[in-house]
Amino acid sequence: MKDWILYSLKCRKSQAGFALPVAIGMGLIILLVGLTMLLRSQDSQVSAIAQKDTAKSLNAAETGVNEIRALMNQHRAIANYPACTTDLNTPPTRNADGTCSDSGNSTESWALPNNIPNILAECGINRTAEIVSLANREWQNINPSEPSQGQYRLLTYDDQNSTLRVQGRVNEDQPSESISELEVDFSVEEFPLAGLWVANDATVGSINTDIVGSCSSSITALPQNNHFTKNLSILIPGIPSLPTLPAPSLPLRDPTNNTIQLDSSISEYFNPIGLETPNNSATNFIDVNANQNVEIWVDGNIDLQNTVIRCGGSPENCQEFQVKIYGQGSGNILLNKGTVLCNVFIHAPSHNVNNTSNFESNPGGGLPTTPNICGTNASGREIFNTSVFWVNSWSNNGNVHTPVLDNVQEINPTSSRKWSNAPINILYPPQLNPIQAWGTNERSVN
Repeated sequence: MKDWILYSLKCRKSQAGFALPVAIGMGLIILLVGLTMLLRSQDSQVSAIAQKDTAKSLNAAETGVNEIRALMNQHRAIANYPACTTDLNTPPTRNADGTCSDSGNSTESWALPNNIPNILAECGINRTAEIVSLANREWQNINPSEPSQGQYRLLTYDDQNSTLRVQGRVNEDQPSESISELEVDFSVEEFPLAGLWVANDATVGSINTDIVGSCSSSITALPQNNHFTKNLSILIPGIPSLPTLPAPSLPLRDPTNNTIQLDSSISEYFNPIGLETPNNSATNFIDVNANQNVEIWVDGNIDLQNTVIRCGGSPENCQEFQVKIYGQGSGNILLNKGTVLCNVFIHAPSHNVNNTSNFESNPGGGLPTTPNICGTNASGREIFNTSVFWVNSWSNNGNVHTPVLDNVQEINPTSSRKWSNAPINILYPPQLNPIQAWGTNERSVN
């Protein structure tokens, strides 16, 4: 019995010594598990904050893209030029501080906006200082009163591919600073050539083509089929110089058929006392030979009332600007319901168009089988005037033909009459189409 008591006491003593290490070990395990969970929680929190900052910097870059495109739409001429020409070098080069190294009076880039033709085409808008700032990769505040919204900057604009690369950043100069980079693609294309360009005022009523006026022009019009009026700070250019060799006047009208027949061997004419087709009781014809390009200079009034310009026997055959009429000095251009002008280019910057309803052309003008129209559109409407007028002003008097001018696509849907197709070169600002592709890049510039 005594031995058993001694054995029991010894066993109880050994068990008491085992419990303490077990308790300490379990405590350490729980502590390690707790620390691990805490560290993981901190990592998740840091990751969430980083993702949030990345999203904010990406939003800043997206805002930058929209702001830069809005600026481009106010200075559309810059869409045809790079932000910095040296960005197109292989490899690209810039100054050490990242600013553009373009210089000189002939280099055309955003860094030198005053070298870009028609940079100030939009009336009353001059943001060239911002354009220079973008070209030099300066950070732009999204909202100066809310720094948390971040900043953006332009890295490059490739005018050949219409590609913008833009960075956005938040938390500037902080450990949590985040910078994201976007690349967007869109297309840039020419505007269609306007059918009417006036230096001063225009009252035209219904018109089925675009109208351009100066910043001070008052334009009263009802453009059809998504056409528009636009006031721009672009001057109508002067007419070309007269030919070096003496140019004859137009031949006299043949009274038997009211026709002025042009000589196929002569392509340039000069009427020093105006242009008149004097028979006001019948249709008059100016007949141009097929495939003959004719230029007519006129000093004085240009009277095209009751007049049909035909090419190869029909007004419908007149090709794009096959006939050009240049008005020297000042005067009036007289039109009426008997006027049929198809694809004629009339450039008379100091002449005023007076369009009246004082004569209704006899369909066929004595030749009933040959209607005096440029053609008919898809709905069968007759088209009488698809010409282009660069003039001082336009006014209507009475119940004139409407629309007063038609787009050539009404009768030739495949025609593409752009500003670059005009007989005189005009660097008309292009239009920006919607963004076609977005993409994120690894940060390429610190």
